[in-house]
Amino acid sequence: MTGPRRRLRGPAPIVGAALTAAAQPIPSVGFLLQGAAAGTCVGTLIAYRRRRADPGFDAFPVITRWSALGLILTLRYVLGEAVL
Repeated sequence: MTGPRRRLRGPAPIVGAALTAAAQPIPSVGFLLQGAAAGTCVGTLIAYRRRRADPGFDAFPVITRWSALGLILTLRYVLGEAVL
């Protein structure tokens, strides 16, 4: 590692915890958040590998696209289950 670790600051951790707590009573919404989180993990791994090859690479678009893809695929799965 080249520098000290950065801690999460600001409202982001609080908002994430509040969304997770609010979504727990509704299984479908909780499942959607899990799908988006899985997509975010995949995007983060891909962005990490790209950033190692090119230090000037902007990781935000890659992570955002994979997060959206995870959410869309999970939403499609949930809606497909509701129809059946």
